Amino acid sequence: MNICNQDLENIEKITSLVTAIIITNQDNYYQTITTEYKSQTVSNIHTISQISLIEGTYVQPQNPFVFLLKFEVIGQMQIVKTVEDKVEIIKEYELGTEIK
Repeated sequence: MNICNQDLENIEKITSLVTAIIITNQDNYYQTITTEYKSQTVSNIHTISQISLIEGTYVQPQNPFVFLLKFEVIGQMQIVKTVEDKVEIIKEYELGTEIK
């Protein structure tokens, strides 16, 4: 996350507040945040279980100042693509047959 501002004092304040908001909401993240995006043929589900601050550094130490925050996000991503073709049976079993 890049935080940009013309005033070094504002950059420090904004960076501190953003970090505090993300880190203090950890309880919400442990409840697992799930977001789903869909199109006609593709679906992408993000499940976030934890977010941690890894690094904070100045990318541009002169006006306009740019401070970079790096977070580690732990979770899962499930990507599904629908392929329209014909539907056919993959394998057929008779009732009472042992499946190996």
